[in-house]
Amino acid sequence: MLGHWPSARSRRAAFVVLSVVGATLMVAAIPFKYSGETLPILWLAEAEALFLAGVFLDEIVFCRLGLLASFLVAFQLDRFALHQLYDPEWKGFHLGERIRGIMEFAATTLIFYGDAHWLARRSSALKNLRLESAILRVLSYAAGVTAVIGIWWLAPEPWVAVGFASLALLLIVLGSRVSIQEFVYQGHAVAFLAFLRVFVVNLADEGIHHHVLVRVFTVGLTAAMLYACARQSDWGPKVTVEYASPSHTWTASLLVGLLAWYELEPVSVVLAWTLLGLALFEIGRARGLPYLRFQAYLAFLFSFLRLFFVNFNADGLPGQLSPRFYTSVPLALVFFYVYGVLDSSRNMQEPQGRSAGPALPLAGLERDRGWKAAEVLCFLGTFTLAGWARFELQSDWVVAAWAAMIWALVAIAWHYGKRIFLHQALLLGVAVLMRGTLHNFYERSYFPAPVWQGRSMTIGVTVALLFAALPFAFRLRCSPEIDSSKRGLWGRVFKALEGRPDQVFFFIPFFLLTVLLALEVPKGMVTVAWGMEAVAIFLLALAVGQRSYRLSGLGLLLLCVGKIVVHDVWGLHPRDRYLTFIVLGAALLGVSFLYTRYREAIRQYL
Repeated sequence: MLGHWPSARSRRAAFVVLSVVGATLMVAAIPFKYSGETLPILWLAEAEALFLAGVFLDEIVFCRLGLLASFLVAFQLDRFALHQLYDPEWKGFHLGERIRGIMEFAATTLIFYGDAHWLARRSSALKNLRLESAILRVLSYAAGVTAVIGIWWLAPEPWVAVGFASLALLLIVLGSRVSIQEFVYQGHAVAFLAFLRVFVVNLADEGIHHHVLVRVFTVGLTAAMLYACARQSDWGPKVTVEYASPSHTWTASLLVGLLAWYELEPVSVVLAWTLLGLALFEIGRARGLPYLRFQAYLAFLFSFLRLFFVNFNADGLPGQLSPRFYTSVPLALVFFYVYGVLDSSRNMQEPQGRSAGPALPLAGLERDRGWKAAEVLCFLGTFTLAGWARFELQSDWVVAAWAAMIWALVAIAWHYGKRIFLHQALLLGVAVLMRGTLHNFYERSYFPAPVWQGRSMTIGVTVALLFAALPFAFRLRCSPEIDSSKRGLWGRVFKALEGRPDQVFFFIPFFLLTVLLALEVPKGMVTVAWGMEAVAIFLLALAVGQRSYRLSGLGLLLLCVGKIVVHDVWGLHPRDRYLTFIVLGAALLGVSFLYTRYREAIRQYL
């Protein structure tokens, strides 16, 4: 009262000193009467009264006193809440206490935000003062800290993360709408706190409420609000923060993936991750967001890797559909679908502006092509099917299933002009050669295997399928230019094989058939069988005009001659020896006749 006496008002120093002393005594007097939760509310009322008086009277002294008292309120309120949070004897809230606490923290937060961003704009005494402007910004952040601590203290433990995410979304929306950068920065920080809370607390929570795990609701709602924060940050806000939107989507996608891991059956996690990746890919290509597509590719990659650690080792019940089938085949179809979308986008034009619709922009997918996403996904799709065949079928028939895949891949490569399928067929050809040599040719029991599982049947089908791929392989031949200075040894070898795939798909079955005859035909008739095979190969070489095929047939005939001289003459039974000489002699005469008959045609192959 003395500070407002006319004689004191005429002297600035006396007014300031008396007002400060009076306000200080009023603030200090309250704790002598009140304590606990009541104390911050009384201080808040006094601080707001001082600040409002300063704003409406344009008196900087009252504004400063109100701001200092506000920080005291925030400190006392937050200290009280944190003390109870870490007090081992605290037993929680009653309903009335929780409602009163919510009202106190909500009122404090709203008043602080109003003082910092609304009332301060109406005071001419605060507009041009740099120090006061900085203090008001700090008050805004103090309001955010108070809101976070209030949610942490008042919300039930599993729902704290949901409260953090809701506050973050509200701050980002308000900050982008009214152009308050403090709101936006606080919103991004609180969103990160929500992610940490879920990661540390909620993922390990297995509580059940109404027969439903609380983890499903809390983690799912938090992830949804993080996606909403990302969308709000990405779609034209007035206040932008670099990399904020990608960060929110990364955290949200990670939470969804972890939720699927914790909640679903082990064999179903792959499907959940695949669907998540497909959704992210579609949204990413529709909105032109490369980071969403990159998240999708990582989800696909982790799904593929999980197949080999979990799903391919899962056994189904007899008479039911195997989990290997209904978890791996849909995954392969998704891989091929995404490959088709990326591959078909190469010839599309870039749309003009966001309103051009969800068409795939050519420029927007350049980064994906730099990642080789389409090629990798195509290979993953094929390897998924090959892995399913390896673990689902009987071990002896795996090589035949892979040979059937080779035939299909070569046919697709020829029909659609996509050489990537030829590359996959070449890799599978190597796998067929190794599998047939190291597994099917190995005798695993003293007793012979059943006819259906014998190596004659499995290798015979494999050889037939590989030879059936030759007509398509001939149409895929090309003459690539091999730059030895830019390619390593393996690069030059692969390029040469790609240019002549018919050589690969001839020599692999040729080798398998030769070894099969040596193992399955009685010892006395091996030379006869090889001689008949050599004649058949020679006839095939004349039909298709391939010098390498002809030389292979002749080499096998010469091997038969050497075998007769070195082994058969001395070790065979007389009947087998006579039959071998007759058949091999007839074969040599037949080949000689064919050489004489088709001399001019053969010279063209040389």
